[in-house]
Parts: sequence; structure tokens; C-alpha cells
Amino acid sequence: MVEFQHVKPGKGAAFVRCKVKSFINGKVVEKTIHAGDKFEIPNMDHKTM
Repeated sequence: MVEFQHVKPGKGAAFVRCKVKSFINGKVVEKTIHAGDKFEIPNMDHKTM
């Protein structure tokens, strides 16, 4: 997560607008998250270095 902003509009429900940086290619993508949105758990491998 690079940046986030909690938005409370005059009408409607509140939401979070965030910028997320990809681990794979480094691109920054802007996403909007509403209450009740669900996420998949990422598949991550742990390696000792």
C-alpha cells in the first residue's frame, strides 16, 4: 500500500481509495474499496536467504 484516503461522500456509504504497488512488476494501481468487499489471500512462498 503506497497511499490511502478514507472518503465520506455527502450521500452514500464511505469507501477507501488506495494506491497499491505490485510485487511482481512494480506498477502502482489505484483501487477503490467499499465496505463488505472481500479479498483473496495471496499465495506467498517463504525462503531463507
